Amino acid sequence: MSLENSFPDYQPKRFGVKFNPPMIVLEYLVPSTGKLYHHRMKLRDLNKNSDPYQFLDQIKRRHALYLNTSKVSDDQILGLIRKVQDSLMEDLSEMDLNKLSPQEVEKYKKKMDEMYKKNFKKPGDPGFQYDVEKHFEANLDASWDDEDF
Repeated sequence: MSLENSFPDYQPKRFGVKFNPPMIVLEYLVPSTGKLYHHRMKLRDLNKNSDPYQFLDQIKRRHALYLNTSKVSDDQILGLIRKVQDSLMEDLSEMDLNKLSPQEVEKYKKKMDEMYKKNFKKPGDPGFQYDVEKHFEANLDASWDDEDF
């Protein structure tokens, strides 16, 4: 059973993407009820190297009620998957950056700079605090560092 069978006047309005966590959001209208709805489709385990066609099939199976209609094209969903995929950055903690080419390192530096600028707060910005001090407890035995000089 599809959404079209339940609500013959079902009208997809627009798609949106959320990057963290990665998901596609379908906004649709059911004119007979006059209500607008959002349906979220998580892109679990999506990474830079994932096959977008495999994710398209997975999403269509998992969200068949919303996507097995003549009103939503595979190309549109595929484009959204690729858009989210392009925004993903590999986990740098798992990567040996010494093995990358200078061009690849520069690409990662640019992405990190973009993230830094996005999160940077300056005087006058909401949430700005001057001279923030944080104290952290050691999780490991650091007795080697307790020598008195």
